[in-house]
Formats: sequence, structure tokens, C-alpha cells
Amino acid sequence: MKTNNEIINFKDIDVKNKTTWSGKKIISIDIDWATDDVLLETIELLERLKVKATFFVTHHTCLLRRIKDNEFFEIGIHPNFNELFNLHSNNNSAKDIVNSLLKIVPDCYLSRSHSLTTSSFLHNIYRDCGIKILSNYSMFASDEIKPFEHLDGILEVPIYLHDDALLYRKSNGFESFDFFSQLNKKSKGIKVFGFHPIHLFLNTKDLKHYKESKPFLKNINKLQTMKSDLIGPKDWLKALI
Repeated sequence: MKTNNEIINFKDIDVKNKTTWSGKKIISIDIDWATDDVLLETIELLERLKVKATFFVTHHTCLLRRIKDNEFFEIGIHPNFNELFNLHSNNNSAKDIVNSLLKIVPDCYLSRSHSLTTSSFLHNIYRDCGIKILSNYSMFASDEIKPFEHLDGILEVPIYLHDDALLYRKSNGFESFDFFSQLNKKSKGIKVFGFHPIHLFLNTKDLKHYKESKPFLKNINKLQTMKSDLIGPKDWLKALI
């Protein structure tokens, strides 16, 4: 099966060999507890495009087997540590949270935490659990991003652009940002793009649109009626290929 050789997986990176990442792109998907109907649309889109992609998993789904069986896809974990900052936490430890996901995707070497939560304490857990690569650091639209090793040897591959960040800027009056012109900019660095199944499904036009959809995230019929035909994340993803 032929694929776009500018688009790679995280596992393809050798930090000491610049040719493995310079000028390359990575498409990543933060599953974020999407229902199977919503997630399936993202999987089918990427399958049709015949493109490498990385899925950061938040929960068990019957679609995991389909992701694992695709030679172009790789899987990471997407632990949510936000509950640890909540007074109503269910008392899970950070290590419990990581291990619960590793039971779903054993032998996983890759992680991006929900809300990009990070700390040296979490690094100790990652290292002990066999995590070797992180994509947990946003460098919004920065030129010539380079992967780098933390002092503990874990590889960090920063994020270049993610759909919710673009929607945030659009909805909060930041200066205009043209995704399509950014794609045409030549770079000697690596560009990691982050997407979410719900935004690809809705082709979310702004954060108000997403907020309106939240009461219906498990109602696929209602979500179908809320899809946008304006330029949005699905168009951004297709433009990458």
C-alpha cells in the first residue's frame, strides 16, 4: 500500500539521525473518550487517505483491534491526571491511571497526557512503565521544532498544531491564523498535528459549536445533524495529506 512518505509515526524517529524527522509530519489523534460511532468515522477517513497516524487511547473500545491491525497506525496512551487536582478525586494514583491504560494497550511505549499535564514525578512513572516517547509539549506554530531527549532519556516530540488550539484562538479573538498557508511553509523541523475524533466528526467551526454538541456526545443521530459544512478540522486534516 502506497503512503505519503513525509508523514511518519513517532516510532520512525531516531533523534540522532536528522533525516528521520527533518521536514516530516505526524498526524496524531487524541481519542478523548469518543463513542465508537464518532471514532469509527476518523478511522475510516484515515484508512481512505492511506496515511500513517497515531491514536492516543483513553478507554477500551472494540475498535482497538482495527487500529492495531492497520500497519500504518500506532497506539499511545492518553492518561487523564486532571482528577488528581480535583478535591472529589476517586483516589486513583497517577501510577494507577497509567497502569489502567497499559492494561488496555500492553507494551505501549508512547504517551500524551490529557491537558498536556506533565512533571518530573510523572516522568518517573513513565520510565518505570516502559514509556519511551512523549508528545506532551505544545510549541504552537513554532518554526523548526526538534525532538529532544529529557535528562531521563525519554524522547519528547513537541506538538506543532492541534485542532482545539486553533478553535480556541478563533473563538477568543486572537489574530487570524491560516492553517493552509502554514502547511506550505518549509521547515527543517518536525510538525506534529493533533486532532480529536469529535472535531473531525463535527468539522467543528468554533468552540461555541463544540459546546452546543456536548449534551449530545452519545447521541449519534443528533450529532449527525450538527455537522458543519464550513472550513474546519476535517478540511485541515485532508489538506495535510
